[in-house]
Amino acid sequence: AQLALKEIKTDGISKAVIDGIRNVHEIAALEAENNFHLIGILTKSSVRYKRLLENKGKSWVGSFEKFLQQEKREDHLGSQRFGLRVTDCLQRAKHTIHNDGNIEDFYKKLDQVIQKWHQL
Repeated sequence: AQLALKEIKTDGISKAVIDGIRNVHEIAALEAENNFHLIGILTKSSVRYKRLLENKGKSWVGSFEKFLQQEKREDHLGSQRFGLRVTDCLQRAKHTIHNDGNIEDFYKKLDQVIQKWHQL
């Protein structure tokens, strides 16, 4: 998060999306900035697994059960301070989007969240 913020400031970027946040301390660093919005993207495990298999850029070889084991391990990987805490991060999101459909459905939901921010 700190490296991303540095690059955003150095390049003078006014709007940015940072994905892959998996630690609550990353969220804390981002929340210190003005106009930060955390969106939790929720997708069923079965859908994530199917998408992983369909993604030609990934070389996943493993069963669905192995996939679930890896996800569970990553949610508690490392120490409380520096480890991955995906569930804790999702709980801190002010908005969540369920992303089990197609990309067009996701964009519609994202637009709705952005419109809510503009109304605040």
